[in-house]
Order: sequence, then structure tokens, then C-alpha cells
Amino acid sequence: MDIVHFIFEVTMQVKLEENDDGEIFFRIPSIYEQELQWQEGDLIEWIDNKNGSWTLQKISPLENISKTET
Repeated sequence: MDIVHFIFEVTMQVKLEENDDGEIFFRIPSIYEQELQWQEGDLIEWIDNKNGSWTLQKISPLENISKTET
């Protein structure tokens, strides 16, 4: 069986919010959350595109383990 990877390119503006602990967060509209298969608490890598925009990429559990070991 072949493994198929999907890449979604979504551009959206979101409002940054701050919780009681001072952490900054934003809400992803549920339709994108479902498409991306992201859940609250997932680790997300922020990649600076050097043009005023950012790419957000979910870190897989295997990537997370290798990043914490280095």
C-alpha cells in the first residue's frame, strides 16, 4: 500500500490572544483543524518565510522525540 501525503496551503489572518498565564495563542477555525488533523496540544513548528509570513507545520511524534534528544 502506498503512503499518500497531503499538503494544504491555507492563508488566513487570526487574532492573537493571551491566556491567564501570559501564553499567546490563536484559534484555528474548526474546518481547517479537521482538514489539517491538528488538535489542541499538538506541537507546531513556526518557520519564518522571511517575507512577513510564517509557515506552521505540525511536528510528528517521531520528530518531537528526535528534537528533544538533541
